[in-house]
Amino acid sequence: MFHIVEFLETQEVEVVPALWVADDTCQWPAHYKHDDLIKAIRNEEQPEHIWDAFSVRILYTAGVIGGLDVKDCVWRVMKHCFTNSLAKQLNWRGINGKTAFHRLQLKDVITGTVRNNRLTATATDQEVESYIKKWLHLAGDRDGGRREREERRRAVQETYLANRSGAPKCHHSMRYVGQMKVFCVGRIWAKPFLLSGMPKNSKRVSGPNIFSLKRGTPNS
Repeated sequence: MFHIVEFLETQEVEVVPALWVADDTCQWPAHYKHDDLIKAIRNEEQPEHIWDAFSVRILYTAGVIGGLDVKDCVWRVMKHCFTNSLAKQLNWRGINGKTAFHRLQLKDVITGTVRNNRLTATATDQEVESYIKKWLHLAGDRDGGRREREERRRAVQETYLANRSGAPKCHHSMRYVGQMKVFCVGRIWAKPFLLSGMPKNSKRVSGPNIFSLKRGTPNS
């Protein structure tokens, strides 16, 4: 079993065997070289009396929550390390004014935690990275975020339709009389200018190439 802990003095985050932690204190082999430290963590080496003691806060316990595959394991760890409101302020590259997750030390901690799970020990950096990106991307949909967006979208649609239905209707209409388009402006029927010339006894009433025929129903 492993813990993800935050060292309170330095605010650094590390994965450590659960047996290194007791009463919010972590035994830490500060004299170990990096490779020896990694080996001691993976092998859950028993602490020695010469190790240093540091005050810590447990962020996540890997052995308790676990995960059946890489995606499940990554998402469980992320959920316990970040509130959703904090996740909304992060993305992988740090674009749009958000914090870049790939620059955080926690990225390596999560990768190490996933690999410490026997079911996901062969997870690649690329797999872990892709599921971290996806989990951060979906932060806006969690905690009712998707439902709120749908409600806002429907409200905008309803407002638009209500405004559209309440707009003044156009009094112009159009019909076909024989092979000719005939327009109605109010109660005056008119037809467009013919290439062969103006219709006889026609009178221009409005707009270019629009001539009145008679009041009432149009004739063919």
